[in-house]
Amino acid sequence: MNKNRLYKLLCVIILLICIVSLLLSSSGCGCDNRISNEKEITFFMGEANAKSGEKGVALTVAVKNNPGFASARFEIKYDKTLTLTGITYNSSKLDGASTIPYNQKTNSPCMLVTKTDGNITGDFDFATLYFDVSDKAEKSCEVTLSCKEGDVYDIDEKNINCNVTSGKINISSSKNPTEATSSSETKSNSDSKETHTVVFKDENGKVILTQTVKDGDSVPAPAAPPKAGFVFKGWSESVDKVTSDKTITPVYEPIGSAPAFEIDKVQASKGDKNVEVNVSIKNNPGVASISFDVLYDTDKLKLTGFKYNNDLIKGSSTVPFNEKASTPCLSMVNGAENVTGDGVFATLVFEVSKDAEGGYPIIISYDKNNVYNIDEENVSFEIVNGIIEIK
Repeated sequence: MNKNRLYKLLCVIILLICIVSLLLSSSGCGCDNRISNEKEITFFMGEANAKSGEKGVALTVAVKNNPGFASARFEIKYDKTLTLTGITYNSSKLDGASTIPYNQKTNSPCMLVTKTDGNITGDFDFATLYFDVSDKAEKSCEVTLSCKEGDVYDIDEKNINCNVTSGKINISSSKNPTEATSSSETKSNSDSKETHTVVFKDENGKVILTQTVKDGDSVPAPAAPPKAGFVFKGWSESVDKVTSDKTITPVYEPIGSAPAFEIDKVQASKGDKNVEVNVSIKNNPGVASISFDVLYDTDKLKLTGFKYNNDLIKGSSTVPFNEKASTPCLSMVNGAENVTGDGVFATLVFEVSKDAEGGYPIIISYDKNNVYNIDEENVSFEIVNGIIEIK
């Protein structure tokens, strides 16, 4: 009898242990996972309301739970009834960071931000995407960001796992009779602001980009086409708080006697390999250390290598090409004396995608503290960016 009671007691104890284990696995462990995920960096895209045919609809991308990152790259995909017309970055929060400008001719647009002197910290609105909505749009249109391993990392080049949420533009028909209002009501409705057309043209009158913007709003400016022997100084009119139709052209200044780095403007065909783009130094005042980031459209161009001009920078130490680097850089250090003289500093070698079209800017950027002479005094250079034009 005692043995029977003991057996029953053991069974009850085992049953209780099983129940407790089950409860812990279904609640405690799940809760821990959820908290862990919430602490991962998240790039969150919001929602916007628009009417079919509406232009200049803004969609904000925010970063949350940010542990600090130095580089982030995302591809942007969206419904075929939308047209991406521009991207603006939050320059106040990304001070000192390099960004790749929006290229309307890129089939797979992307956002790219890189900072070389520290991590970008804090939670903030990261960028704003601008879309035109087709007249045929009738339902909500999804906008997604995507990144792969190695696209987001910190200043120590450690990969950061991140969550990316989709955004949405909710469409309502502009032809809905219930939305009809009198002319006086329309004027008093802040959602029915007058719109203006802003056209960006090059010096030859060729249209670079056309934007439609609501009265009083700002419009994102595209990258200006490079001009040999000149440096881009800005656009002919302000793009902040637009109150009328505008035609805007780039403003250039001759390089003159100012120190400058100039990237070639070259032509290539679809699928070309070994397309060489020279980076030249002009009006060189003497420099002992240089570090430049190289930015380009990574969807249509592949940087396969670069080579330095050892005749110009003889005796200097250089950083070799690293194909795995998300943001390749050109770097030279000479600890004995200044490098003087003008000429080709380095040559970039690209492979062009078979479906490339239009023009693809080649951009170099640098932090002022990364360029200095033998006396450790910062040296300022103008940058004349280049382009690969597809024939």
